[in-house]
Amino acid sequence: MVLRLGSGTGRWPGLVVGGNANSHSNIVPTAHLCRLVALGWSNERIGDEMGVTLNTVRTHLANLRGKLDAETRLEAVMAAVRLGILELR
Repeated sequence: MVLRLGSGTGRWPGLVVGGNANSHSNIVPTAHLCRLVALGWSNERIGDEMGVTLNTVRTHLANLRGKLDAETRLEAVMAAVRLGILELR
């Protein structure tokens, strides 16, 4: 499994999950995922918004927490802010 921060295209870095590092079909925008978590959205609602299953959301969040060395959703959001992946307004 491939998992890298900053490998997305466009304005926001992304998480590549599965496939290979050159495949953009499995990119989940990191900032968007963190933003929805920061807004307090449930995994179900995030899945609906991103068009993925509940299990996929859980996997992406677990991978994101691991990559950001965070044990909780809150720690992941705080790390994303520190790294500039997510901006507070």
